[in-house]
Order: sequence, then C-alpha cells, then structure tokens
Amino acid sequence: PHARARGVRLYLAMNTLLTEADLPEAISLLHQVAPLSPDAVIVADLGLLRILRDFFPRIPVHVSTQAGCASAESAEEFARMGASRVILERHLRLEEVARIAARSPVGVEIFVHGSLCYSYSGKCFFSSYLGGKSGNRGACVQPCRRLYGHPGGPPEAVFSTKDLSLLPHLPGIVPLAIASLKIEGRM
Repeated sequence: PHARARGVRLYLAMNTLLTEADLPEAISLLHQVAPLSPDAVIVADLGLLRILRDFFPRIPVHVSTQAGCASAESAEEFARMGASRVILERHLRLEEVARIAARSPVGVEIFVHGSLCYSYSGKCFFSSYLGGKSGNRGACVQPCRRLYGHPGGPPEAVFSTKDLSLLPHLPGIVPLAIASLKIEGRM
C-alpha cells in the first residue's frame, strides 16, 4: 500500500539459485506477497517459474539475467513458459540485443549501468571459495574486485572487469524499444 499510494512499482526479486530445501519457504513467501499484487516477480529458477504460472497466475514473471537469456530463441521459450519479460545477459553486444528485442514476443530488459561479473551473469564459485558466500545465491563478496599481489609488481585487480556504463550509447538503445533499462544499485 505504501508503494501504490506513491505510484511506485513493486518487484520481488527471487532470482537466486534455489535448492529443493528452499522451495517451501519460497512458496510461503509467494503466498504472503500475492495479495499485494506485485508488478512482477523476478525469477531465475525454472521450477519457480512453473510454480508461479500454475499457482499464482496473476503475478507477472520477469526472467532474471541469472537464467541466461542470450538469444531470441531463449526469449521465445521463456515467453512460452509464461514470462512477460526477459532480462538479457549483460555481456551481449548491441547488435545481439537489437536482434533479440526485434524478435522477442515479450518485453526485453537490459542492464545499462552497474557491475559486470568476471563470470557470466553471476554464475561463479569464486565468492564461495574465497569468501564463503555464494554469488549464485545473491551474497557475492566480490572477490574479483580485490587487489592481488604478484611477483615483480604492485597489487592489481587482475580479475576485475570494468563496470558497465552505457550512458553514451543510450541514443542507439532507445530506438530498440527495450521495455526497461536496468540500473544495478546493489552497492
């Protein structure tokens, strides 16, 4: 009600790796949230997508970048499964995004600002290995951004990619009729 009274959309991010043990809690959460009529639930897990379609059909589903949508065929399949939007992987080139957006039967969302993962869209075990927290479960400690020493030189962020910043490219993105431009604000 607080968000609705202010004209703010409400999205529930449930886009982490779910295990069998996580499903009862996830379903319980959906039962609590459904009466609030969220604008969408963002999911990566195909089982959770099916549960939403079968038992919570009024809640729109957005497929997370974590699900690996990197082609028009993937977007079409997610649409067939009931998604109303797909969030493309961050590493795609503008030409690839344009082809997918032109063919997708559902809305296409892209990241335009934020961190890039050393791995593909957060599918990484580096954080689990070094920090004991899983990036695949939404708790990345960003070990790829740390400075590492090596013989003969100062410490460097050898695993760090540059952050995504598409501001200069917005004039080329706008005509693609992208449904939403995503700005990552986790940090």
